[in-house]
Amino acid sequence: MIIKEAHKHGIKVLTYGKGFGAGPPYFELLRRHPEWILFNSHGRLEGYGDVFNIRDLNHWNEGWFQGKKHWSSWPNAYINLANLEAVDYGINELIGSAKMFGWDGVRFDSHFKVFDGYNLDGQRIIRPGETRDSLTVRNTKRVKEKIWKEIPNYLFGYNWGPQYSHPGGGSSSPLDYAETCKGGGLIMNEQLRGSWSLLDDAPHRPNKWMEYTKVIISDVKRVRKLGGYYCVIHVDKCYPIDAIYSEILIPASGAHIWWGGKFQPRYGDYAQFTTRYSAFIWDDRIKQLENPEAMFRVMSTKDIWWKEFANERILSKEHRQFILHLINPPVCKRIFQDETNTAPPRQKGVEISAKIPKGYRVKNIWLLTAEPTTHGTTLPFKVSGEQTDVTVPELVFWDIVVFDLIGK
Repeated sequence: MIIKEAHKHGIKVLTYGKGFGAGPPYFELLRRHPEWILFNSHGRLEGYGDVFNIRDLNHWNEGWFQGKKHWSSWPNAYINLANLEAVDYGINELIGSAKMFGWDGVRFDSHFKVFDGYNLDGQRIIRPGETRDSLTVRNTKRVKEKIWKEIPNYLFGYNWGPQYSHPGGGSSSPLDYAETCKGGGLIMNEQLRGSWSLLDDAPHRPNKWMEYTKVIISDVKRVRKLGGYYCVIHVDKCYPIDAIYSEILIPASGAHIWWGGKFQPRYGDYAQFTTRYSAFIWDDRIKQLENPEAMFRVMSTKDIWWKEFANERILSKEHRQFILHLINPPVCKRIFQDETNTAPPRQKGVEISAKIPKGYRVKNIWLLTAEPTTHGTTLPFKVSGEQTDVTVPELVFWDIVVFDLIGK
């Protein structure tokens, strides 16, 4: 019923998937198929924290909310996903679930990755000549092919943890990372949710806003080139002003927010805004300008973040757009630093000067904003030769300025 209602509004609904299991049904499955079990070097079932304690089964519902320090979900165990019989079992479960409930796809928290360890006979899972990456990309392709044969257009999303460049991120499995992006895969960065950390030695959780932003921009460029879509989980801990910047900087960097809306107050409805003007944020034709200062000058009495957020959108040979995100920088550069943090002063009369490429003229300049309500306006501009000048009346937190160009 819920899925059918969502479909009426054009919303796709995904199930949650994980490349291992937990609970009594899962352990009954392993009892019947011990050859599917992944063992560690001590001959124990591999699971969270490298510890599997059957005693926890008697305390699964005694969570932290009761003051008892028991893991509040079922103990789990990894599975030997180098074994194709185990892979196919998981594929068939996804197909059966989709046919039963009508899911449009799956978002994996951990897809069918192969982890090194030992099988039931004490032999290494990854054999000479094989790599974790080569075995996992084999699984990823197999999952797609078998499910698409039964359910065409089934969607896939993947939680890759930290950013690509981190040793635990996509760079450790480049073949599989590329395959998960291919064909519109949704790629999640979950680690950035911990960017509130006060530790400066956590490179996968940069705790300064601009460093946080550059991580997202870098991954967005890579994922788009590989054919996927990038999303980021909101910062877990933040003060009200931090919440606003988290909700602004993720889409301004070209990424999607995986979940949000719990942070209040907001100055504008940024979810509504990014949906309404999504073409200027997430269009596949959007490319970051390599040298924005060669074309634009942004002038104000205070600093404005814009160079990292200057993009071009080519619609045709005769129609192109330049998209500038103007962001009023946070007073505190570090995330989750000061609970008394205030909004930056509003900037009035922000001037933009643009050198228009030869063969084009400016047709319109639009100002798009969510502040205080979602709306767009046409700005007056002045043309002098190849130069076009325009003034943004006020910048509160985030504005988008679109230069709409057509061929002469």
